[in-house]
Amino acid sequence: MKPKTLITLRNESFFNTCKEVTRSISCDMTSKEVVEIALGRSGVDYYVDYDLARKHVGRILRHGILWKYVKVREGIWHEIAFRVSRLMKHYPCLSQDDALSRVLADGKASRYFIGVSSARRIYQRMLKAERDSRAEMNRHCVESEKRA
Repeated sequence: MKPKTLITLRNESFFNTCKEVTRSISCDMTSKEVVEIALGRSGVDYYVDYDLARKHVGRILRHGILWKYVKVREGIWHEIAFRVSRLMKHYPCLSQDDALSRVLADGKASRYFIGVSSARRIYQRMLKAERDSRAEMNRHCVESEKRA
């Protein structure tokens, strides 16, 4: 079996958060409302590659900016850079690489760094896949019962 990518893990985590939102709120909500609430949930992992984070965080710490980057994803790099900087100030002997490793290992992002339209597509695609899987399972059970 092929290992899951960081994006796949993030999408699964986001979908599970969406399901938690729908379970915790009793009224009917549109998929847009579910997604918007789920996007604001904190305590999730960053789901970023260390080398990519090192590149972007280093650029932010040296220059204060990123060039030509999507605003939603830019937020993740600034949040990580802020946490790395704060950790290095608190522990002066800690290198930037060590601080970055600690931040990424700790996870605890303030929110999901996914655009609203992308998040809606992820939610709807995974909801459909879950429904299709259930329908296939039900079809298989019915066929098994007919044979018995």
